[in-house]
Amino acid sequence: MPFAKRLLQLDLEYSRWATQRVLAACDGLTFAELARDRAGSHRSILATLNHYFISERFWTECLVANALPPLGEIGVAEIYMPQEEHLGAMQRDWTGVWRAQMEWFEPLSEEDLEGDLTTSLPGRPPIHLARWQILRHMVNHSSLHRGQAVSMIRAVGKQPPNVDLMGYYIDVASRS
Repeated sequence: MPFAKRLLQLDLEYSRWATQRVLAACDGLTFAELARDRAGSHRSILATLNHYFISERFWTECLVANALPPLGEIGVAEIYMPQEEHLGAMQRDWTGVWRAQMEWFEPLSEEDLEGDLTTSLPGRPPIHLARWQILRHMVNHSSLHRGQAVSMIRAVGKQPPNVDLMGYYIDVASRS
């Protein structure tokens, strides 16, 4: 596999691994701990997880559909399940998002990854984003919010998981 494609694949695999660790850590939290306002950018652990779940699902759907909506139409998604059921729903549904990502990604060539999708902002020329740029954004955005969730897990007095990239590399190397 060409090096650039392998790096993107590792990014996607790392992001899945790290999110699985955060979700597993959240299994040990009460609903009150998950939903408590921690004054973060998305207020609570649950809302932060919801935000980056919705985002990963959105960008994955765009890549699979090979189309982007106008950027001005991308809005803030609400929690899509009753609060008490939300963590379990995300854990279940994220698996499908990751599967869709890999099913879309695996057959692509590097040339496909360099190809772009076009979107727009009002009053501006068309915006062309390469597929690899969208993937990198998705992984980076998830890393940002995973870090916030880790901080909030620590704030409730629990030991958060190691979600560092080097931790992933060491975990993979120790399984080989």
